[in-house]
Amino acid sequence: MSSSYHQSPPTPILTHTPPSSTTPLTLGPLTIRILSTTPHTTVTHLTLPPYTRGFPLLANRLHSVTYYIISSSLSFSYTPNTNQTPNLNPTPSSSSSSPPAQVPSQSPSTPQLQLQNFTAAESHTITIPPGCIHSFGNRDAEPVQVLCIYAPGNWVGALRELSGRAREDWSGVLRGWGCEVFENTRGDESEEEEENDDEAEDGELTHVPARLRCMAG
Repeated sequence: MSSSYHQSPPTPILTHTPPSSTTPLTLGPLTIRILSTTPHTTVTHLTLPPYTRGFPLLANRLHSVTYYIISSSLSFSYTPNTNQTPNLNPTPSSSSSSPPAQVPSQSPSTPQLQLQNFTAAESHTITIPPGCIHSFGNRDAEPVQVLCIYAPGNWVGALRELSGRAREDWSGVLRGWGCEVFENTRGDESEEEEENDDEAEDGELTHVPARLRCMAG
């Protein structure tokens, strides 16, 4: 007489993370709290002080990120032309907790990217797919509060590795996690970038480029 054993699937477990259980990570001027991390997603709360840049101009070849603006506004620069996006071929497993193979630095012969600028206001949602060249910063006099959702979830390893490092060391860490970095990491903004952003209007939020999506709340 034969018998078979059927193992029950694991019971899903609800995870509750109160504010007291989150430890802030300091990435230069950025403060990041890790709210939740799974193999599929990492959810963080980002605080960006006034007149401060976020990450350098980059294309993350392995991870997507969605930003929800909780308060104030966040300024973005991006390349709407998909032909400017580098040929990025992700090969590492997305479930791996180890950083992927390092991306080489930008070649001196790489042509200058044509960037567009716009500002995402409170309650707006920005979705950035893998390979989209972008950067962001806070041009307002008030801190920006942003909910960030990264997929897959192993990006939390990059955030932890960046924590406590000097800003000039960010590029090497980001390349080690599959990012193509298009500028030197620095804490201020050039006059040219400020002039370009002055020309951008909030009305551009109605434009939905091919590789970066903005949804008004």
